[in-house]
Amino acid sequence: MISKIDPVEQALIAKAKIDTDIAPYVYHYTSVKALMSIVESRSFWASDVMYLNDAREVAYGADLFKGKANSLVKDKSRNEQFRHAINYLCDFVGDKVGVCAVSFCFNRDLLSQWRGYGGDQGVSIGVSSKYISELSNYDLLRVVYDRSDQEGILEAMLLAYANMFVDKFGSRVEKDNEFGEEFDFVISASYYFEKALAIFKDPAFSEEGEIRAFSNKYVHTKKAGVKFRERGGVIIPYYELPLDMNRSGVFDIFTVGPGPSVDLVQKSIEVFLEANGLKTPVETSSVALRK
Repeated sequence: MISKIDPVEQALIAKAKIDTDIAPYVYHYTSVKALMSIVESRSFWASDVMYLNDAREVAYGADLFKGKANSLVKDKSRNEQFRHAINYLCDFVGDKVGVCAVSFCFNRDLLSQWRGYGGDQGVSIGVSSKYISELSNYDLLRVVYDRSDQEGILEAMLLAYANMFVDKFGSRVEKDNEFGEEFDFVISASYYFEKALAIFKDPAFSEEGEIRAFSNKYVHTKKAGVKFRERGGVIIPYYELPLDMNRSGVFDIFTVGPGPSVDLVQKSIEVFLEANGLKTPVETSSVALRK
């Protein structure tokens, strides 16, 4: 199903895929407790973004999609089949169903990220962007903050999707039954649009320089390898992004964020990493975090 709509994916990848030569390492911010789980499980957790994103962030992407889709539907130069394709897609985009991701940043020592940990001790983990990009089930995409770029990506994706839909299904303008060929095609396309919405953020957050590694598994079943964790009383689906601890160059510097006992924390992480077979440098943040 997914492979049938490569032009839609390419419209997204062309604008959002990061250059691993320019950014050889990306950095995941987390707590010391979570760091221990990551190292011991040999994996990051790509969690369903529907359960993680701020409600305003979800609304931002959904509103952007609706606006661009509506403008194409109202374009009188488009034929009925084209408008049908867009309207059909709109029935499925916006729920964030199945889109799972791990967040990273370009910067390993960023004040705005350390502030998010409040009383918890934060740490950033440097990981090879090339390693993640080469994983068969993951796409590493930069978050897009520029409004014109966001609209350009959506328009390119919508045009690629609608043109494929019309070429494939011709003059049909009625929705087929669930699990029919047309239904499958639209569902497959919707996953790429959900992924696009998950990389659109308000320009006010551009300092974050966020990157997301997306799992290409969308159906939350045990057969697909889904796992679950609890946070704040909510059960969150996730997939494991495997980490090869024995492969040279997978990790970059681990950075201990601002806190009351950074030297002690640094030493404890060094001991922990060495016990788990990692000889990765551990440094302390140069950021002064005011309480």
